[in-house]
Amino acid sequence: MAFFTFITRELRFWQFPVFILLFVVISSMSAWYIVWRIDQSSQNSLIKRAQTISQTLDASDILSLSGSLDDIQNPAYARIKEKLTNILSVNTDLSGIYLAGRKNGKIFFFTDATKDPVKALMPGTPYQGQSVNFYSAFIEGTSAIDDPTSENRLQVLAFSPIRESSNGPVIAVMEIAVPAFAYYQTLLIFIIAQMVLLLLLVTVSLFIYAIHKKEEDVIIFKSQLASIAAHDLRTPLAGISWCVSSMLLPENQHNLALEQKEKLVAIGKSVKILLQTVNTILETSLLDAKKQASLVMVNCNLAVLLQEVVDVFTLSIKEKSLLVNNNANTSKELFADCDPVKIKLVFSNLLSNAIKYSLDGGVVTIACQENANSFIISFNNQGPVIQEHERKKLFRQFYRAKGITQTIYGTGLGLYYIKKTMEAHHGRVWFESNQIQGTTFFIELPK
Repeated sequence: MAFFTFITRELRFWQFPVFILLFVVISSMSAWYIVWRIDQSSQNSLIKRAQTISQTLDASDILSLSGSLDDIQNPAYARIKEKLTNILSVNTDLSGIYLAGRKNGKIFFFTDATKDPVKALMPGTPYQGQSVNFYSAFIEGTSAIDDPTSENRLQVLAFSPIRESSNGPVIAVMEIAVPAFAYYQTLLIFIIAQMVLLLLLVTVSLFIYAIHKKEEDVIIFKSQLASIAAHDLRTPLAGISWCVSSMLLPENQHNLALEQKEKLVAIGKSVKILLQTVNTILETSLLDAKKQASLVMVNCNLAVLLQEVVDVFTLSIKEKSLLVNNNANTSKELFADCDPVKIKLVFSNLLSNAIKYSLDGGVVTIACQENANSFIISFNNQGPVIQEHERKKLFRQFYRAKGITQTIYGTGLGLYYIKKTMEAHHGRVWFESNQIQGTTFFIELPK
């Protein structure tokens, strides 16, 4: 599955056919190499069979033959003939076994065993069409093989020399024949299997690519639609925020009752949360379009940013009767070089998720660990555990866990934005989720 994930999600549209072509070429070359190796192995196996059969014959029986029709009356001829016939009956893939000799520079057959009695050779029958490999078996005493292409035959021949003694002269050559089709049947099956498998892989890859391409088109459409909606919402939300802020100015508060002030503060915080959602959508659309402006790096106190984010969510925290332990608030110097606007939006998304997925009356814990070169900030809640099969998908754009989409509001963009923003800061984001400790999201931000 890792292979299909790579080709369907990591490759761009124009890279896909290039990758498939490269994959086909490499696979074909690998397949042909394997075929060559199998062919070599088959040839070696056939030579060993010829050597094994030749070792079953008695050299004295062969030496007693004259290479003429008189051999038919020779008991040694009958013994050799019977032995070769029995061997042929056991080795069903062989079409014939032949014993050839040489006298006065002429090569002839001593005897043979063949499945077709009509083709049986009489003793002394001249050997026609000897190959170079056959002569090598006689002259050099080496085993060899002739494939169909070497002599334009319809069978494969293996030769094994028979010596008078271990170091003596060659007195005969054992030849076994295998029909070409039977010999290459295994190779043919392998080649066809390779081609079918290759075709299947390409077909499945194209099918999955088409599916994911359609998914990408849907994501692009959603992103564009969300961007348009967010852009249209930003102006009226900014106007509401400005009006609320104006009404809460000291010079205007004398006209407001205490209850009105509290409600305006609540409205202001709710508008800020909505603006943060809108900003997340717009920032994400910029990331997708690769138009993100360069980060505005400032050496800022992360503890201050965290506390500002917690203050914004005061109303949401009260509504669920949550206890938020901001342990990072006790640290006075958490200075890091970052884009405060984007990092604050990262904090907002993480805290928003922690609040949304916490049970009423639960606890949300924010902690900060300082390392030599970075800060690790964590957001923990005791809400539902993230299922194992959904963990790899969690940072995808518009992805939301299936079991919660009907009960908890969300755009499916927050974690995607966090991941992209942390990568832009050369940091990272990850999470841990289990029944005992709940769910904790971590971000690591370089100093």
